[in-house]
Amino acid sequence: MTSSPIPPYASTGTYTEFEQAIARIKGLLGTADSFHLQLYYSNVVAAMEKYLYDLYVGEIESCDKAFDKVCALPKFTAQKYSLKQIFHQDIKAIVINSVKNIVWHRINDLDPMFKKTFGIKMNISQDLKLKLAVRHHFVHRNGYDLDGNLVELTKQDVDEAIVSIEVFILDIDKKFHTYFHSK
Repeated sequence: MTSSPIPPYASTGTYTEFEQAIARIKGLLGTADSFHLQLYYSNVVAAMEKYLYDLYVGEIESCDKAFDKVCALPKFTAQKYSLKQIFHQDIKAIVINSVKNIVWHRINDLDPMFKKTFGIKMNISQDLKLKLAVRHHFVHRNGYDLDGNLVELTKQDVDEAIVSIEVFILDIDKKFHTYFHSK
């Protein structure tokens, strides 16, 4: 029995939602003041997080084979469950809830999960890591770095973050397409 050839790439619905979120941000950038630039920059990363979350959780909820691979991850093989949990609760729901609570912008933590579950190696560039670190200043310190210096953004900074994250997400979506059609 031979496997069917993988059809040409077609984006996932999750990617379409990501594109729509980015398009909304792009549409608002032209008139953004410094406060809104921080919000839009942060929202670009939030759109990335939502994409990664929806793609991963959606697949492990709908595909038992993918869920089994999640259970084989070191984070879950070390989990201990009481007999009460085993007999009176849905262990799958407990594991999925644990996955849902992962921090979805910690891409170095997500990379091995995507690799072991879907065979997807994330293309994590230094530029992308820098963009995520900059966002951290706005979300956790109201626009100041660790030394108390104000971090200012330009429209170009937001545009560059969009490009970096779009490239990152498109690469994952294409690899997910291959995974999905080869399972």
